[in-house]
Amino acid sequence: MKPNTSVFIPVRLKSKRLKNKALKKIEKKNSIVWCAESALKIKNIKNVVVMTSKLKQDNPLKLINFKKNIKFFRGDANNLILRFLDAARKFKVKTIIRVTGDCPFISHEILDFLLKSHKKNNADFTAAKNYSVGTSGEIIEVSALKKLNKNIKNFKFSEYMTIFFLDNPEFFKLNLVNLPKKYIRDYRLTLDYKEDLKMFNKLVLRLKEKKFKINLLNIFKVLDKYKSLNKINSKKKLVYISKKFRKDILKFTKIRTWITN
Repeated sequence: MKPNTSVFIPVRLKSKRLKNKALKKIEKKNSIVWCAESALKIKNIKNVVVMTSKLKQDNPLKLINFKKNIKFFRGDANNLILRFLDAARKFKVKTIIRVTGDCPFISHEILDFLLKSHKKNNADFTAAKNYSVGTSGEIIEVSALKKLNKNIKNFKFSEYMTIFFLDNPEFFKLNLVNLPKKYIRDYRLTLDYKEDLKMFNKLVLRLKEKKFKINLLNIFKVLDKYKSLNKINSKKKLVYISKKFRKDILKFTKIRTWITN
């Protein structure tokens, strides 16, 4: 049976903290290319889809030469959930592995583990409970995403679709997974600031010096040994996990009335 699972990587060129971060070079390769090629290593997937908007500002992404199994899709600029559904329809996908485009070294090891758990538990939504920022993703059933799309009143925060599922456990079968300890560290492996970019470039150089394959365990091995690398960006924090942010958007993410049809 052919796989009906694809990796969807939403990416835009609107970042204010680090302009055009998806195009930034990490050792001569665009960060979004690192992300997509990392995702290609996930087992039992149909393809990887890099998805952006139809806006002119995102046109430079179209010029990137991706590998054969990395598809390019353009959709709704404001409603990310609709963009996902349109892409799922085009590529005939039933299960989505959602990976954000600012994570160049997403872990195929973690996502293989999550996908197995997702299928085993027949879940609507699967995510890891704890992980290093920038290494994991979520598994989402397209059927669940369709239900979510029907029931959201305001799509202002649709890019945080994970939160919509977590805030409505009564409507979805959630599967929150404890990862093996070997896959967890307190490192920052996402690209939002110039410090992140600096760290990534130094990290890849170290990996190449050691002749290590670029995978999660080898990344941890280098960061464990060379503490100065982690110090470059460790003080930068994620905005969306703050208690204030979560409280502020609850009025948008919490579904009050459930529409079934």
